[in-house]
Amino acid sequence: VEAKCDRMALKALNLARDWLNTFAPHCLSKIDRVTCGLLWPQHMGKVAGGLNGTVPRSRMLLAVPFVGKDVPSRASEYSHPDILIGLSILAYRYEGLRRGDLAQVVQTLKRAMASESGSAEDRPSRMLFQRWLDSAHVRFMAARSSGAESAEEGSAAEHSLLGADHSLAREVLPLELFQPSEAAQMERCWNALRMSPEVGSHYLTERVFPLTMKHQRTKLTASGIDLGSDMLFARRLGFSGTPSNLLPTGMTCDFEPGSEASIARLLTSPSLVTVKRLSDWTVQSLLTQVANAEPQFHGLIDTGALVTGFTNEEVARFLLDAGLSGLDGCVYLDDSDKPRVVMRATGRSIPLEQCGLPWHKRFTFWDQVHTTGVDI
Repeated sequence: VEAKCDRMALKALNLARDWLNTFAPHCLSKIDRVTCGLLWPQHMGKVAGGLNGTVPRSRMLLAVPFVGKDVPSRASEYSHPDILIGLSILAYRYEGLRRGDLAQVVQTLKRAMASESGSAEDRPSRMLFQRWLDSAHVRFMAARSSGAESAEEGSAAEHSLLGADHSLAREVLPLELFQPSEAAQMERCWNALRMSPEVGSHYLTERVFPLTMKHQRTKLTASGIDLGSDMLFARRLGFSGTPSNLLPTGMTCDFEPGSEASIARLLTSPSLVTVKRLSDWTVQSLLTQVANAEPQFHGLIDTGALVTGFTNEEVARFLLDAGLSGLDGCVYLDDSDKPRVVMRATGRSIPLEQCGLPWHKRFTFWDQVHTTGVDI
């Protein structure tokens, strides 16, 4: 290979090998909206508060680490460029374009079309926009026809695969008539194209990556652990109630003898723990089984982030509607990490300290991000 390939070709081969063996498996192992994802408008207030009111362009446009389900990190970013590129591509494919992203795409196309010559129908930008709409409509028709044998299954498959109403593609005006400032037009366009792989690829390659992927020949990196390294201190002592083997190699953790075995014994004891295997479950069916379990449960700790697609308040209301007989309220943690309770009698959500319910008259839901370090 070295005899036949020049230096750049060898670099490309090595990069392809790294992607196949390392980068792609790592990126595909991440769970979108649980370990990484995009910042949506509802997140901006939280993450901006952690950065003195500003959000860096790279965090706004690229995938960022999440500390739990639907909870993005306040300031962290991925440092490895290949991982950042891979996770960003997957995030846009899984979540689709945000409204602001698609508005940027349409405005850029309209500006390009204004500078192009020829009739409106033959201008490259107009033809590109029309191809996107045609492709979205074709995918919609293909998904609908493939699910014709079962209307219910076809609808679910269409929703999960496409995630958008591609039937609206035929209602979107041509580029020369389209006005991004018109909310109704923009909403139809967003519903039709937000999950389009062609539009997502165009946005990433033409705007996101050129703005954020800065090239440096060398890079200096450091972390907080360097401040406590053996380079500065000969001896370092610390204590943690939640020890971990994930510490840097220079700071090994000495576990208390017998504590790990005691935890394993308790968690595997049939008198304390039982296992029930669920087949073909959905979030709704899982919550329904929990709400109607015998003997009755008083808490759901979602360590695996199985409950997705609902806010914590929606989960609490669903559990009360589905069962929890004899219980007068369902406790959850809101976006500010404050415990609140949905009251069965009034349907209102109030702070936990105001409800007056004893523990045996309430159910508590811990979502994935609140399964450690939270007491109620």
